[in-house]
Amino acid sequence: MKKKDGGKHRRYLAFICLGLLSIKLASEPVFLFPVSFWYKNGFTLQESAEIARAGKEKETFQLWLDKLPDKKRKKILAVLLSNNVKLKIEKTKPSLNGLNTKSKTNATISIPKSRTNDESPDFFFVGGSYQILDTRYLPLDRRNHSSLFFGQSTSHTKWILEKRDTKSVYGFETHYSYFDLYLGNRYKPIQNFYFAKDADFFSNFDSNKSHLPQPLNESYFMGFKLNPNSTNSLFGVYSSKSVSEEPGFYLVSPEKKYSLTWAPFTRIGSLFINDTYTFGATNVWRTNVQGEAIGRSDNFVGFLYTRSQNQNGDIKIDATVYRDKDILAIPTSELFERNGTTQDLGYSRIRWKEYFALEALNSLQGLRVESGYGIHFPLLYGNYGALVVRYRDYKEDGLSKVNAAGRGLFYEYRNEKIIISIGGEDRDGFRQGEGKLSIPIYKTYFFEMSCLYRDQGIQLRSWFENWSFATDFNMNLVDRKEIWKLKFVGRDLSLNVSISERMDQATYIYYTNFQFNYRF
Repeated sequence: MKKKDGGKHRRYLAFICLGLLSIKLASEPVFLFPVSFWYKNGFTLQESAEIARAGKEKETFQLWLDKLPDKKRKKILAVLLSNNVKLKIEKTKPSLNGLNTKSKTNATISIPKSRTNDESPDFFFVGGSYQILDTRYLPLDRRNHSSLFFGQSTSHTKWILEKRDTKSVYGFETHYSYFDLYLGNRYKPIQNFYFAKDADFFSNFDSNKSHLPQPLNESYFMGFKLNPNSTNSLFGVYSSKSVSEEPGFYLVSPEKKYSLTWAPFTRIGSLFINDTYTFGATNVWRTNVQGEAIGRSDNFVGFLYTRSQNQNGDIKIDATVYRDKDILAIPTSELFERNGTTQDLGYSRIRWKEYFALEALNSLQGLRVESGYGIHFPLLYGNYGALVVRYRDYKEDGLSKVNAAGRGLFYEYRNEKIIISIGGEDRDGFRQGEGKLSIPIYKTYFFEMSCLYRDQGIQLRSWFENWSFATDFNMNLVDRKEIWKLKFVGRDLSLNVSISERMDQATYIYYTNFQFNYRF
């Protein structure tokens, strides 16, 4: 019996040792870049999900990388290198024949200590922005804005000093073992865009844990972590009077995929989601969901966007719904005490082989109800694009009842991140011209242009795709005679230009926003 007990004890001891070894040898990540990061760098949604998943396993990442086609492997390495993640292959000792060989099993990976996905661990930064808005429909103090900032980012602390127009503000973020602290007008632990947003400024360099997130109104956060090795505050309290006169609570999930805030006295809360899901027995469908809302259950604004595609990318399903209101111009704490006209808009689209498409739209704005559907059918298509016929049925109910049919012809080229579309539509004798160009430029930069021209007297508003690859894809209803939009954005430089003309009078509205950021 003693021998049996001794054998049992030894088995228990062996299991415990194996458990300890498994903890000690638990895989370290190569990087923690989310799916959206790879998607914005030119990969398909399916490829982005695979890369993000592979990056979580340090021991097997190099083997996975070596199995990829040479072109894709070099593209991934270029993105990693530009974001300070370096892969190194150890060389084996010289063999007997004097030749050096590389061993895949001896691959080691050099990982910077940075907590962020777009910066080195310790650096100073300087930058600024300048905005010009030429329109007579806004007061002078709402038109032009400029800012300059200087700060530092380390593995545990960020600080920034800013001059926004004539106002001096600051931001501070620090991380201790069990709690995080965020003070001032720049840093917050949640990704929510709407939360305490400064109405006159925005950041084109925002990403998860970026050193340049969205500019804020004065806010303070203190969060507590259940895991001291985690970089995410899971639970905390905040004070931000532009959102609520009284303090509130916030909750953040690991990797900041989900977050919520709640102010019990004003009953104003906010939600945020950005995650990817797989469906099917063999994970044949991948769906990315992005969404955000702020307000009360009976009075809120926000959006929800989903993109789903099958494994080979032949079928893509986009769906977006949003409720719009002039939220950024008024403090949130005041906004939901007022009655105003909101717009509830929903849009969905199914693409097959890129050029076959079905779409539908529905909008409710006050007493104005608009709806419609569209069909895209290619007459010819191949490796160099397609000649696409488009039919759309437009309908308006409510105060006026109007129905119109639009028949269009377009040349389109669609390949991953590259989109070229140019053509026109005839809507009951009135013409509408449309154009779109979206291309990646030199690894981490992206250029996109959209334009629309409508004849005087054309019935009903037009569907205008704001940006193809924005954080939240959306379709707007516009009644402008002419619109031109240009965006050039990258890691440290961005330019947004917009020109539009009202239909009811020959008045142009010009908008330009330039931002730069330099690290040293």
